[in-house]
Amino acid sequence: MMTFKDELRNINKEKIIIVDKSSSIHSVKRNLLLNYGLLLRTKITTIGQLAREMCELELKKQKLSLINDEGARFIIESIMNGESVKAEVFKREIITLNTYGSIYTVIIDFKKAGILPEMIQTNNKKIEELKEIYRLYEIQLEKNAFMDSADILKFAHSKIHADFYIYENTELFPL
Repeated sequence: MMTFKDELRNINKEKIIIVDKSSSIHSVKRNLLLNYGLLLRTKITTIGQLAREMCELELKKQKLSLINDEGARFIIESIMNGESVKAEVFKREIITLNTYGSIYTVIIDFKKAGILPEMIQTNNKKIEELKEIYRLYEIQLEKNAFMDSADILKFAHSKIHADFYIYENTELFPL
């Protein structure tokens, strides 16, 4: 049976070690070299850097663009101010840029959890409006050939063929 040290030294496998922030990459690399020796075919990166790297070429091939948070909030704002959504509950509240950002955050969390608009079942009027905004947001992304950050993470995970590890508090954990 191979030990974790053997796994990291295996030159036949590509290994990706995910760290929480880019500033810690150098210290992680130093720590791993001291504890495990030479790291062959090993990449140390943040999840955001990894997703971006792995997806940029594929996005270009599929003629898709990455939409930033500001662009996504603008889409949500235009949906909420449009005629297609009867956002009665939301329109009774004071809507600010924070409202659009909060809705965007909820949508991204739903997407990361694999929750589609049609899966949301509720009697709550506010949640029903959020569900409709989410559905229209997805339509706008598809219509304009955009991917948001949640789509990128799902896309990257499906395209990467490597062993993943999470580095936390000087310990490595398989993902």
